Amino acid sequence: MVVGSALNDEEEQKKPAFTAAEVTTIISKAEEPFRTLYALLAGTGLRIEEAIGLQVQDVRGTVIHVRHSHWNGELYDPKTAAGIREVDIHSSLALLLREQIGTRTSG
Repeated sequence: MVVGSALNDEEEQKKPAFTAAEVTTIISKAEEPFRTLYALLAGTGLRIEEAIGLQVQDVRGTVIHVRHSHWNGELYDPKTAAGIREVDIHSSLALLLREQIGTRTSG
């Protein structure tokens, strides 16, 4: 009975999601640095705290190395070993990130 209740509750939950067209509109209307952040979130599926926790050295070509989360101004290790991972990204997103990073080598 408990399992059935949990399954029914989950199926009835509204899970917000944007269409591809809505994502494109959101990104195109955003100003930097939010445009890059929104593109990063949409293109990778990273959680916001993981995206904000990225460091310059975590972006290598078309691969992002997720090693931290950001919360209340502090960087934290992921809660589980599975949280540390590599995420492949499209070359256009990699270029956008490189442009945002510029000549910085840390931070």
